[in-house]
Amino acid sequence: MFPPLLMAPMLDITNRAFRTLVRGYGGCGLFYTEMLNARRLPTESAQSPFWQGLGVERDVMVQLLGDDPEALARSVERLLPLDPFGFDWNLGCARKKITHWGWGAALLENPQATARGLRALRQATDKPLTVKIRLPEHGHPDLFKSFIKLLENEGVDAITVHARTAADGFKRPARWDAIAQVKSWTKVPVIGNGDVQSAADAQAMFQKTGCDAVMIGRGAVGKPYLFKTIINQASGATEPAPEAAKVLEAMLTCLDTALETPKGAREFKVFCRYFAQTLPVPHWFWAPLQSMTLGPELAKRARVFFKK
Repeated sequence: MFPPLLMAPMLDITNRAFRTLVRGYGGCGLFYTEMLNARRLPTESAQSPFWQGLGVERDVMVQLLGDDPEALARSVERLLPLDPFGFDWNLGCARKKITHWGWGAALLENPQATARGLRALRQATDKPLTVKIRLPEHGHPDLFKSFIKLLENEGVDAITVHARTAADGFKRPARWDAIAQVKSWTKVPVIGNGDVQSAADAQAMFQKTGCDAVMIGRGAVGKPYLFKTIINQASGATEPAPEAAKVLEAMLTCLDTALETPKGAREFKVFCRYFAQTLPVPHWFWAPLQSMTLGPELAKRARVFFKK
């Protein structure tokens, strides 16, 4: 049911424009939206900039955030007319302003609330339903196995494992052995996530973990053509990476008039920061870029540096 390569949900990154950019290069079988607040979605005006800019395509999973079963179900009902591929529930966000409310990764420690949420979601839709989790902080294999079994018993169609704890952040290497462990515990498809920066990394994750699919996040922001590179390597084909200037122009085309909005400008800055990590861009590029708020200014400065 799930393709082998998926784009991870990332705040301020996996917006409509970036999904369009990656889709244009090919190779990615399924995309995820940014996490969407289930408290906000049911009552959001259809005319609001948020709703107008949401954009959901047929190859997109909508990721929901929250713990209120009623709000989660109502969010699904509101989004069903857009006909997404399916829905994902965020059980992995480690930001303190999220876990403070008992959402995201905090739900790993609250199996009762997790079960209530999944029942509400499962009753609201028969479309694919997935969860994205982290490794629990408690470090007890038996408790973690019980949690995985709970997810399976409540009817999820796949489990994405970001192989780090909330405390790990991105500072320590992803623990791929934990993905393999989860795979051994469940009959549900397991999607591996964490530290895939290249085609070789993707191949290694498949081989070392036995996962059913690989989800790529930050690695694909710096290289939005990474999915196609992985497909090419698997088939023995070779294709040079596109020039940085051409990738930038493609992103600007995808953003179009959205770059003129505060949200679009912020998202473009985030994209540039990740994209530049793969290039020899001088550190003093960032200070003036971060202070700019106008789309034309941002585009002009980015063009100067990414063409060098």
